[in-house]
Amino acid sequence: MKRILLAVLVLAGAMACTDQMPVEPDLSVVPEAGTAQAPSEMGLAVKMVPFTMKGTWWPATEGDESPCAGYEGPRMSFPEWEGTATHMGSVTGHATNCTLDDGSYFLLSQTSTMYAANGDILYAYGTEADDGTQLIIHPDLSFEIYPVPFAGGTGRFENATGYYHLYGANLFGGDFHAVGWISSVGSSK
Repeated sequence: MKRILLAVLVLAGAMACTDQMPVEPDLSVVPEAGTAQAPSEMGLAVKMVPFTMKGTWWPATEGDESPCAGYEGPRMSFPEWEGTATHMGSVTGHATNCTLDDGSYFLLSQTSTMYAANGDILYAYGTEADDGTQLIIHPDLSFEIYPVPFAGGTGRFENATGYYHLYGANLFGGDFHAVGWISSVGSSK
């Protein structure tokens, strides 16, 4: 009886090992965007950490016009700022905003360069067409620009990914703050 039982168990195990239906993941189950991890160069997950920045901005009379070169007759603005940011310490920066020249303030693109206290640089670039980056002006002239994707940088911000959502107190200058997510330095190690 023991031999028959053993033979049945061995046969069942052999049949289970030759099963032609391998286990496959359910591709219909997708993680929420807030919990998904970005792949790194080495194929490992990159940890995303909160990004915050606050400070004061003002309009400059001149700036880099090249980000607007691909648009026909855009209105350009050149905000500059100083403040503090997580992962950066004291921060200064400048941007080029390209909007339609029809009085609508429709944002075509925002290009930003941020300088950290130690000299590292963080870039951000968002377009309405590619990233859905938009400018919303509220009746009290406060505004929002979002989402603006990070586009790498230098030093610890090389290959940085993520985005920010900017809130400004007044369209013509003043206080601002930004919140978002940025890839953690060294998180793929």
